[in-house]
Amino acid sequence: MLDFNPMPNNEYLPECDGLILSHDYLKAIAEYSKALELDPTDDIAWFNRGTTKLKLHDFSGAIDDLSKSLELYPEDSYAYYFRSVARYNSGLNSEAVSDILKALEINPNFKATNIDDPIYEDVHYNIARIKDYTNAIKEYPNHIKAYEERAQIKESAHDYVGAIADYSKIVQIDTFNARAYFNMVYIKNSLNDFTGAIADYDNALNIWPDDAEIYLHRSSIKKTLNDNLGALADLTTILNFIIGMNTLRMRMMIMIMIIVRWYILKEHTTKKKRTISRVQLMTLHTLLGLILTFTLHILPER
Repeated sequence: MLDFNPMPNNEYLPECDGLILSHDYLKAIAEYSKALELDPTDDIAWFNRGTTKLKLHDFSGAIDDLSKSLELYPEDSYAYYFRSVARYNSGLNSEAVSDILKALEINPNFKATNIDDPIYEDVHYNIARIKDYTNAIKEYPNHIKAYEERAQIKESAHDYVGAIADYSKIVQIDTFNARAYFNMVYIKNSLNDFTGAIADYDNALNIWPDDAEIYLHRSSIKKTLNDNLGALADLTTILNFIIGMNTLRMRMMIMIMIIVRWYILKEHTTKKKRTISRVQLMTLHTLLGLILTFTLHILPER
């Protein structure tokens, strides 16, 4: 049973408080609505009506009311907290995590309300995760895994600036951490920051200079930027890798891999409307994978 008591800050709220304590939530919502008709700028009334709707699992209504409360008072960490619960249970996971991050930004010592209702489980779990990683970083400033996990949470909430900040910290701690550069490339691609993505691929190549796949990805971005000569140079480097392979089988394997990955990259980076569905794309990917497997079995080693 939910057990969060609204805060009486207006002369017309005591009756609402009594209704909440007696669990007459529908009547309490009606009374809050009357109060808001009298003063639509009362953020506490919006907050209380939103949390009351949350008790009834009216998630859409709770989101609307808590959002209005935050418009009037944007520094309320608990409004973000309760809205994150409503958003999680509406399937708006990234938005819910964003609210959790905002609540913790406003109040780093924020404590989740101890409410015995399953709708709070996901929020409490993520609050605990974020606080654990943040505390680990405070205690061990070079804790790469904590930065990485926290960055992934931020990325899932579309807090790309925060995620890039954490990944950047990782490469400051470990200058040979190519994975952090790859993660930043993915984010920068989604933000259409292709120049930044190329810079991160350059850094990754300083770590792994013989990685053909990095050249392949970078060539795709260069093609997006109409840097055809740069894209050709990267593909030429890949071709030199293939020529240097010891066996025909290995050469065919690399060539087919390039065809598969090039096509997938093209589908995911083009600005034009896709002409192929995701299911068709995956089917083609699987088919080319089978061709690769078949080729490896029939080609002789030479």
